[in-house]
Amino acid sequence: MNSRCLVVDDEHSIRISFKSILEDVGFTVFAMSTFEEAMKAINTLSFDLAFIDIYLLDDYGILLAKKLKKVNPDTLIIMMTGYPSKTVLQETLDIHAYEYLQKPISSELLIQVAKRAKERKEMIDEKKRIATEQRYNSFEHVVKQYIDSRAVDTVLEDQMQLLRTDMSSRLSRIQKTLRSAISHIREPGG
Repeated sequence: MNSRCLVVDDEHSIRISFKSILEDVGFTVFAMSTFEEAMKAINTLSFDLAFIDIYLLDDYGILLAKKLKKVNPDTLIIMMTGYPSKTVLQETLDIHAYEYLQKPISSELLIQVAKRAKERKEMIDEKKRIATEQRYNSFEHVVKQYIDSRAVDTVLEDQMQLLRTDMSSRLSRIQKTLRSAISHIREPGG
């Protein structure tokens, strides 16, 4: 399955070029020009990675990235800007963005970052799958042990019942033998 990639940039040429380049290397790309368009997409689709311009015409890309992280915390976010600053870099670090890129971005760098992010996302997804499987297997193991212990309990209970029945039968025979012996002893001439 192709990785889903969100591209949010108010520059038409960047959206078109990113979409073309990323689709050529196997990504399914959704390109949006505004904060509002991106929010609609975020609320209806999940994305593996997102390239978000920090300075959008209608809002702040960092805010969009924060909202995306709330909706889908596993999306890897790549923040982009043509106006780098220490403040923006710090905000990017604060939201745990996967990468911070300064425009212009070459097609080689775009592909390299996208492929690395995809590999990272696949590792995250695999780790989650294994953890879920381990939890399931652990639960399944507990249930199996419980069922096995219930089966052992049932077998032991059956064995105890047989033992009680057998002991009761033996005691009954012993009592009869003793009564018979006592009655012979009490009889004159016996």
